[in-house]
Amino acid sequence: MIRVVISALIFCWAFQYAYETYVYPTYAYAHFRYFPQTFNQYILNYVFVVLPLAAWRPSVEPSAFGVSLIYAVCYIPVQVMLPFMLDQAYSPVLAMQVAICASMALFFLASRMGAVSGITKQPVDGRLNLIIMIFAGVALVLLVATNFQHMRLVSFADVYDLRLDASEQRSIGALQYLNSWLSYCFLPFFIARGIISRHWKSLAIGMTGCLLVYLSSGAKSVILMPLIMLMIWFVLKARTHFLFLLLSGTAAATILVLFFPDDSALSWGKSVLLMRTFATGGWTVSLYYEYFSANGYTYYSHIRFVDMVTQAYPYGERSLGQMIGIEYSGSDLANFNANFWASDGFAAMGLWGIPVVTAILCGFLVLVNRVSSYFDSEFISLWMSGFWLALLNVPLSTAILSGGGGVIVVLLWISRLQLPNSIAARGMQAPA
Repeated sequence: MIRVVISALIFCWAFQYAYETYVYPTYAYAHFRYFPQTFNQYILNYVFVVLPLAAWRPSVEPSAFGVSLIYAVCYIPVQVMLPFMLDQAYSPVLAMQVAICASMALFFLASRMGAVSGITKQPVDGRLNLIIMIFAGVALVLLVATNFQHMRLVSFADVYDLRLDASEQRSIGALQYLNSWLSYCFLPFFIARGIISRHWKSLAIGMTGCLLVYLSSGAKSVILMPLIMLMIWFVLKARTHFLFLLLSGTAAATILVLFFPDDSALSWGKSVLLMRTFATGGWTVSLYYEYFSANGYTYYSHIRFVDMVTQAYPYGERSLGQMIGIEYSGSDLANFNANFWASDGFAAMGLWGIPVVTAILCGFLVLVNRVSSYFDSEFISLWMSGFWLALLNVPLSTAILSGGGGVIVVLLWISRLQLPNSIAARGMQAPA
């Protein structure tokens, strides 16, 4: 516990320093702000960073892995940036920090719940592999067929031109879901199988699919998926020491990239890690709170099926991210999607939205542990990397429906039904 706390404090300091010396000076034009803080405010930020760790315990459950990612990649940067971004009055910022802190603590608690004990872990069977192979094959064929006119290899600097071309391509809703599942569910399955089982054919399928997705839509997170999952696997092998290694790694990487010259070929790595990966979460949480508090909450009508019932969505045909794009960049072509705290929390109901989305996500964490109890937790954790990455960038409902979370739960539930009755029966009788 002590070394986890120390590593969290070091990362907090490292990112705070990176924000003050690189992120804000470089991206102030994009509404990254810097309101000076008092010494007491700095100390309070460190307190908020370590408080949720009182609820953390070492665990190998898949949900514990996902919550660790949320804590390191999203929670700590959000707590650091809120006072820098919002200065109108400190008391609303303090209330936001308290609400998110309590939410993070509950995630740590829920991430250890729901699993069944006394079960011999079963391998993921060939039937599941066949099902995913069929869906992935269909998705890849349709992806190429509908995007081949503009598919091309571009640098990260030119990726937005490719995305603009891809956005102009007409696509039916079902195909959009299938493409999203391909990126966040099907391809990560093959990559995880290839890494853990040394099944090189599966790894080749996963990497080739990631390349095709990048050629068609410019999705940087997808082309980097094999590398991200490989790094995650190295850390996952530490089992119960995962959070310590994750925090230590993020702190070391933050300090290292600060030495990259801004005019060198390595500058893109500095930008991707510090601004795109870490700082974007704090930026969106702050600006979503600011904008929707002033212009009106959605009361969850931004979720499509809720709006179909209530017809209450107040922003017409534009998404939450497009409203932020119009307000802060002057164009609805800029779609700033945001994590669940920003979208399903502050945009939906302000501060009162935080306990609502916290309760829903806690329930999903318990469900994930329950359905995955019969299978190797290391494989499930690595497979779900795509979903957790989606969860850090889009609303919870989108991550579950489009980001593959719901598909993975259904597939695991189907696989559990195929297990011998004696194994399933023991699982039902032995709740953790």
